[in-house]
Amino acid sequence: MKKPLVFLFLVMIGMMPVSAQNNESFQDYRKRLLNDYADFRQSLLDNYDKYLESIWREYDAFRGVQRDTVPKPVKAPVAHPDIEPPVRKEPDPIVEVSPVPDTIVIPAEERPEPLPKAPLPAQKRYGFDFYGMYVEVPKVDVGACPSQMNTGDYAVLWRQFRQKEVNRRVVPALQQAAAAYRLNDWFVFQMVRDYVASCYASSVVPLRIALEHFLLCHLGYNVRLAQDKAGRPMLLVALKQMVYAHTYAKINGQRFYIYRDSLTEREDMDVLTFYTCELPVDAEAGRPLDLSLVQAPLVPYKAHHYHIGVDGLTIHGELNANLMPLLYRYPQMDVECYAYSMLCPDVRKTVVAQLREQLEDLPRLQAINMLLQFVQYAFDYATDPKQHGFEKPYFFEEILFYPKCDCEDRSVFYSYLLWEVLGVENQLVFFPGHACVAVRLDESVEGTSYLYKGSRFYISDPTFIGAVTGECMPDYLHEHPDAVLSR
Repeated sequence: MKKPLVFLFLVMIGMMPVSAQNNESFQDYRKRLLNDYADFRQSLLDNYDKYLESIWREYDAFRGVQRDTVPKPVKAPVAHPDIEPPVRKEPDPIVEVSPVPDTIVIPAEERPEPLPKAPLPAQKRYGFDFYGMYVEVPKVDVGACPSQMNTGDYAVLWRQFRQKEVNRRVVPALQQAAAAYRLNDWFVFQMVRDYVASCYASSVVPLRIALEHFLLCHLGYNVRLAQDKAGRPMLLVALKQMVYAHTYAKINGQRFYIYRDSLTEREDMDVLTFYTCELPVDAEAGRPLDLSLVQAPLVPYKAHHYHIGVDGLTIHGELNANLMPLLYRYPQMDVECYAYSMLCPDVRKTVVAQLREQLEDLPRLQAINMLLQFVQYAFDYATDPKQHGFEKPYFFEEILFYPKCDCEDRSVFYSYLLWEVLGVENQLVFFPGHACVAVRLDESVEGTSYLYKGSRFYISDPTFIGAVTGECMPDYLHEHPDAVLSR
């Protein structure tokens, strides 16, 4: 079987056997293994048309899973109504910024090395805008196809794309743009779809979907081509993280998410039954899209200034407002995925340094409670459906941009600051319809707590206005929480 062989490649890449030490350098050995793996992967691409014209199996699709079916509180409850709240420094309004320029200049030291490809003849170029990032690729005539396709006809399209050398001409340009602009897998996926939608807007839907599938497969992703009972094509996309509120299906135990043509159909259209071709169980179908964010894409800069705080504790600075449209419809993941992500290190360093300077001389518990009440009072509360019309957890930087936030957003923000500013170990805590934080304390305080691996964690809720560490919302005193180790 080939599957164990693939696994062996991946394991051996990180190891240096004695035989390799004797005969070749580690880099040469690693390169050889990667080349062997690439050849194995290439065999699937070379034969994909045969799978497309063979048997297509029927599968059922399922409506997206809701991460939490219990509604969040409409208003943030107040712990001590009789106590006068601290005076808040009102957040500055969102700054109006200049239009996005057509191009962005990438510093020479950050530009990717040209890919080692055979020289191509002079050819027309097609440029398009991707969230202010200018992407240019060769303009390729990919041919045509009927507006209604039988399943086996997609094999003809795959061969047509290979004959037109789409994989050799377009894919390297997309790879270079992804590297130059520091795009993660999700943004590469979006870039490919935007490219096809803009360059081939006049083409029929089956051609656009088939072309997206062809490009994404050659970029190394596990993406399948499918068709529903009405004959409408769609993409099945494997994602590394669990994604909520999005239609999906399971194939051989793996979850695939369904994406329609972006120009003509809604993503939330009901799909109950669909067909897709069978791939060999030992085929290396590609990698799932990884939604992790470890750096910000290099979009043009638009300054958004923030000045947020309450009596005795404030933060101020700026961030790139151009990042917000990229993140606005980001797939809905588990809350801890937002907590573990890193988008703008410089923005975070500024926030951490300012808060650390203001809290460093305080006793530990007093500093925790002061930071807690800063998050409680510095931001207005609103549920995502009220503010955005859909569920939208924030990354750390987004809470500095939007005027309101909910319990999940506050918890991600507060959890990060507890560890980075005060060095306090903490966990994200989830009740039905609510998220908060619990902090590990060596000293005993009055209030709600639980034991985790011999350490006591106390509820510290940034949405329970005026509460101190140890105070839990009354509605959740008898609920069993789920805790996720955060920092």
